Amino acid sequence: MSSTTGKQSTENHPYKQRYKKDRFKYVKMELIKLDTPYAFTLNVNDKIIKNIFLEDYNIYKKCLDHLYSGIQGLELQCFPEYSQAGRFHVHGVLIFRNVIAVARFYAGIPHLNQKGNVKVDTISDVDVWKIYLLKQKHIMAPMCKLHNVSYMMDIGAKQIKEVKPSEDQNNIEEVFLKKTKSISSKRMRGPRRSSTDANLR
Repeated sequence: MSSTTGKQSTENHPYKQRYKKDRFKYVKMELIKLDTPYAFTLNVNDKIIKNIFLEDYNIYKKCLDHLYSGIQGLELQCFPEYSQAGRFHVHGVLIFRNVIAVARFYAGIPHLNQKGNVKVDTISDVDVWKIYLLKQKHIMAPMCKLHNVSYMMDIGAKQIKEVKPSEDQNNIEEVFLKKTKSISSKRMRGPRRSSTDANLR
């Protein structure tokens, strides 16, 4: 347990160890399945980052909005955090609802890699990934509220209600949980033909 935050360390978290191995990692576009959550991580390089919370937050938000805002069928919810070295970055959940959204998202990856590095990975357990995403919520949510920005960066066509800074930040977790829970329950009911190649036939 950390003596400063009272939260359990995530240094040995399976996703932490996994991401240490690969700076650039994405699921191949042809293997993407629709209506399936994927892990998303973005790190902006040192030449762009300012090491000032609000400026760094806006750099990430504007970068993602510029590439992906308004894409129908793309849902990307990101949560900011700091690394142990103090680097601002975001983790998130990425969901594709149609093949056009898949194509447009992957077309933007080279632009993201020019600014830093991006990862798109499979999620073996949505609940475990949720814990990893929100591990700094007790620090970052109040910080976001102080600067009048939303703790959850909601990118895409806004299929999910964005929680405004004036609202209770705890609502963010409720929105996220409701979203991922509905996805998990659908997957438990049995397989469905939702892969990208199936939709292209």
